[in-house]
Amino acid sequence: MTRIHAIALAAVLAALVATPAHASTDEDSYLDAEITQAMIEASTIDLDARASTIDLDAADATIELEQAIEEREHRTVRLTSDLLFAFDSADLTEAARGAVADLAAGIPDGAAVSVDGHTDSIGDGAYNDDLSRRRADAVATVLAEARPDLGLTVSGHGERELLVKEGEGDQAPNRRVEVGFDTPRR
Repeated sequence: MTRIHAIALAAVLAALVATPAHASTDEDSYLDAEITQAMIEASTIDLDARASTIDLDAADATIELEQAIEEREHRTVRLTSDLLFAFDSADLTEAARGAVADLAAGIPDGAAVSVDGHTDSIGDGAYNDDLSRRRADAVATVLAEARPDLGLTVSGHGERELLVKEGEGDQAPNRRVEVGFDTPRR
């Protein structure tokens, strides 16, 4: 039984245990239903780490690959790591490499660019530091290949700069690579 199956089964059992033990009426007769293997299988998702990357088709996207933050004459582009990398990996997908190269085209000539990797707070802190650095390095490599004129500074911050604190919601925004650079005055 995979972890996801176990979690789904635990949720079903918790719901059944929390149900008051009273006589069934037509409205709550479903509580007496037998849980079958087919019901469990239909309510779970099998996560295969080899197939955990998401195709970067902008027409179908419900999660934005990037978010730009403008502050005076500085721009930070926040790239969603969940769309760039497979789980626990620092290898960019081919689609992600293309998206990062496209980003490079919009950076001013000769700009000083910071590439900062971040993770969520799940797992070991030292491991997260290393993973965030390796992911930032992967993005910086593509930027350097596309734009050798850029001055790159690469850092890994692990879980030290969370956007969403653990236990306060979806941790996906914490898993990111930020590309920052100054923009010319208009």
